[in-house]
Amino acid sequence: MRLRYLSFLVVSILLLASCELFNGTDKSVYAARVGDEYLAQSEIDQITIDKIGEDSALIAQSYIENWVREQLLLKTALLNLTESDVDFEKQLEDYRNSLIIYAYQNELIKQKLDTIVNESQRKNYYKNNQQNFELKQALIKGRVIKFINSAPKQDSLDFWLKKKPEFFEDKLTEYCAQFALYCDTDTSKWIPIRTLKTILPKNFDQAEFSYPIGNISLFQDTTETLLIEVIDVKTRGEVAPLTFVKNQIDEIIRNRRRLELISQVKEEIFEEATLKKEYEIYTNK
Repeated sequence: MRLRYLSFLVVSILLLASCELFNGTDKSVYAARVGDEYLAQSEIDQITIDKIGEDSALIAQSYIENWVREQLLLKTALLNLTESDVDFEKQLEDYRNSLIIYAYQNELIKQKLDTIVNESQRKNYYKNNQQNFELKQALIKGRVIKFINSAPKQDSLDFWLKKKPEFFEDKLTEYCAQFALYCDTDTSKWIPIRTLKTILPKNFDQAEFSYPIGNISLFQDTTETLLIEVIDVKTRGEVAPLTFVKNQIDEIIRNRRRLELISQVKEEIFEEATLKKEYEIYTNK
């Protein structure tokens, strides 16, 4: 009699524990439940492992709420979609195959792609495709320096630029490092007008912005001055200088090589499989 009572007690305890577990009330194991889906507390512990105090609680709360919302949305979607609507096996297989092929192609590119574009290849592409490099905005070549109106040595700066600035590059560099809000004194590169417009003094009327060749122009408001020495200009509609589109051309050439490499490998694999009779194509009438 006593043994039967003990057995009944053990079974009752196990059933109670089981119910409690599956009802999601064992908070040491689960953090949340939506229907029959449970969010493990260990998952929450993992994302808050490096956080402490209030940060940890907020991160955990946000994660749990987002999980609950997503599960509720999923549950509602399943209730409102047909079985065929949620049969994604074919799509998943196609996606998996695409990922495998993509990973293989990337490995091929790493191992076999020639990424070096020499000057001759670059010039040849530029010469044969100039119609693709029409400028959508003007470019200038020159020196650009922006500073606050109270910056010292402005007379010296004006002197260095009006005389022979190539003799004063070190002084210009030093001045920029100490006082400039923006500085670009590399006269070998082209600067888009759009870039210059973004650094105009805040209250300067952009309608008055101009950039005549050979001049040193000042654009000011009550607090800032932008000084531009223009050496050369390319206007909108002209062909972009090679130096300006160099990186673009290099990437185009590399991308062509990627496509050619992948196409070549595909053809080699197909030809080898054909010789070895590794596939068959059935004609069903």
